[in-house]
Amino acid sequence: MHTPAPAKTRRLYMMVLPLLLIFGCDSTTPYRPATSSNQAVSEASAQQAFQRGEYRRAGQVYTRLADGASSEQANEFNVKAAESFLAAGELQLTRERLSRISDPSEQLAAKATLVDARLDLADQSPRTAILKLARLQNIDEDIRPDVLEVQAKAQFMEGATATAVATLIDREVWLTNKDDVLENQKMIWDGLSTSPLEIELPDDRDPLIKGWLELGSIYWDQSRNPFELESQLIQWGINNPEHPASTGLLQELLGDYRRILEFPDRVALLLPLSDRLRNTGSAVRDGFFAGYFQHNTSHKRPNIKVYDVTQLGVIPAYDQARAEGAEFIVGPLTKRSVQDLLIVADGSVPVLALNYLSPDVSAPNGIFQYGLAPEDEAEQAANRVLADGLSQGIALVPNTAWGNRLINSFATALETQGGTLLAYQTYNPRERDYTVPITELLHLHESRQRMRNVAGLTGMKLEFEPRRRYDAQFIFVAADANRARLLRPQLKFHYANRLPVYATSSVYDDDEKANRELSGVMFPDTPWSLNTNGLARGIKQTIDRSWPPGSNRRGRLYAMGFDAYRLIPLITNSQEEQQTMIPGLTGNLELRNGRIFRHLTWAHFVGGIPELLPDPIPEEETLDTESATDLLNGFESSR
Repeated sequence: MHTPAPAKTRRLYMMVLPLLLIFGCDSTTPYRPATSSNQAVSEASAQQAFQRGEYRRAGQVYTRLADGASSEQANEFNVKAAESFLAAGELQLTRERLSRISDPSEQLAAKATLVDARLDLADQSPRTAILKLARLQNIDEDIRPDVLEVQAKAQFMEGATATAVATLIDREVWLTNKDDVLENQKMIWDGLSTSPLEIELPDDRDPLIKGWLELGSIYWDQSRNPFELESQLIQWGINNPEHPASTGLLQELLGDYRRILEFPDRVALLLPLSDRLRNTGSAVRDGFFAGYFQHNTSHKRPNIKVYDVTQLGVIPAYDQARAEGAEFIVGPLTKRSVQDLLIVADGSVPVLALNYLSPDVSAPNGIFQYGLAPEDEAEQAANRVLADGLSQGIALVPNTAWGNRLINSFATALETQGGTLLAYQTYNPRERDYTVPITELLHLHESRQRMRNVAGLTGMKLEFEPRRRYDAQFIFVAADANRARLLRPQLKFHYANRLPVYATSSVYDDDEKANRELSGVMFPDTPWSLNTNGLARGIKQTIDRSWPPGSNRRGRLYAMGFDAYRLIPLITNSQEEQQTMIPGLTGNLELRNGRIFRHLTWAHFVGGIPELLPDPIPEEETLDTESATDLLNGFESSR
């Protein structure tokens, strides 16, 4: 005979059941309409999940609530679900929830538009976000700061720096909490320091905006040398005592920079300084000490001891450095010596190796890799090709190990992102005439064969101009500067003058007259080589006086040594600091998974002189008046 459960047990069961239904089912489980009390419990759990940072979980709960509700309440839950999924980086789920919003109220439509604009920013489409936000009217005060935030971020992404600053200044008017005001000022600083364009200082700006632009300009001028950046920030505070940023924000910035400039007491530098690699090792060493001497005396500088691995051997040099108290080791330099170091390096002393291990070799914890790998540049060339809207092309590389490394890296990066390498040809770098590989690559030999076949059939002498292949949208060329100057005119001669040419930094050396042969060739290079900041220019002038003529080819190694010194505090403090990227002389340097990635600057040759190229503008969906109306009224055709 069935015995009814005690009343207390039944009440407990009824309280727990809604939670079991929510958290015990996956997102695909059909939802049964809930009572108002159950709905309140579910909504509270979703809010708590969001506050804990469990954004996907919150989105799933809001989704089930939306699917079990009706009309405006469903719209409200769909907006909250979209907000949650967007915070979790689930862009497709965000779009799906927005597409379910139908005939919302004006204010709820504004909230949905705000989420949709944030989605546009995630899609790198700032112009679309700005257009959508511009159509909002009668915005509630509770979301106005959010609207202005998204608008400003979109303006920063577009390079409209002064306009973005003005937008965030307006946003501050709507903030009442002191912490929120400070966060708003940090937002301005973040936008200034990550803006895609360097900051110009017009004379007729509002003093408040101009003060902000001056602060951002200091960052752009001095960011590659944070020791100088600190003193410039202090001077800006002296010059602008009444500016809102001169109190809390400025002190936070100075504190952040001081923390990321904390060096260990003893640093060992392991380099080859004799025999055939002495010039290479010496250039890195000189750059390293240039960084050391830029480190002004307001910060404690480390004690540095240099070990010649050519004389001592890599492993004995490492053991000696540890025995003598080294707390951080920089080097060695060659790929082979880095490989040898793994035999003894256990991660107890951090090591910044100045080369990369083979892709199939894993580095233990505490071993960080940094170098000037040409494969990285080939990968960035592939990324640039795709960002420029091109997807299929051809390549010309030397028949050397270096050429094989570059074509493998380029092809892999291109094809994993949906591009196609139609064909490539190799050339002998010892030769000067590249007619055969060029004509085969461009299919000119096939065009000529067709002409011969037609002439044979007709018996007539034909006037003929060969046609190159029509399916290639670009050509990637791997070559040093001398070979590139021979290849470029021959490509033009063989009817490839209209194909965009992408290369790596190896095509560039500082010879303006000779570089005129390379007109139009695009390539990535370091801020050091392209003279994109005053620090690089100043150091270059110094080494030009110190090094013999013709030794400028070692400049990139010098810049690498400088950046190696700068990377020490980034690596030392990487566990506790949020900043994982610094602007260096060899590129913007990002620490990721024990490896330093270099983000380079793009340029092209104009009259023998490299001119900087702007960042590619992503293709953006257009937003006409009709679709904007649909967006605000129904969200059914906006995505």
